[in-house]
Amino acid sequence: MAGIGREFMEKTKYQNLPESPQEQGLPQPPLQLPCPAEAVLIELPRVEQIRVKQVDLQTAIAKRRSLREFSRASLSLDELAYFL
Repeated sequence: MAGIGREFMEKTKYQNLPESPQEQGLPQPPLQLPCPAEAVLIELPRVEQIRVKQVDLQTAIAKRRSLREFSRASLSLDELAYFL
C-alpha cells in the first residue's frame, strides 16, 4: 500500500495522535446540555400507563423485517415514551 493510504495509517496511529482532553486533566463535559428557558416541555405518559400488545420472543423474531420506506405519520406520545 502506498501513497495517501499509507500516510493516513501512519498519521492516525495512537502514538501520533494529540493528547486527549482526558489525558490533559480537563473535566468531563456535561452529559446533557441545560434546557433553554424558552423551551416547551412536554410531559410524557408514565411507562406503567402505556398499553403494549404482548408478543412472545419467538413470534417477534419470526415476524421481523427490514423496512427501507418510512411513514410520514408522527409517533404518538405513548409510542415516543415507550421507545425512550
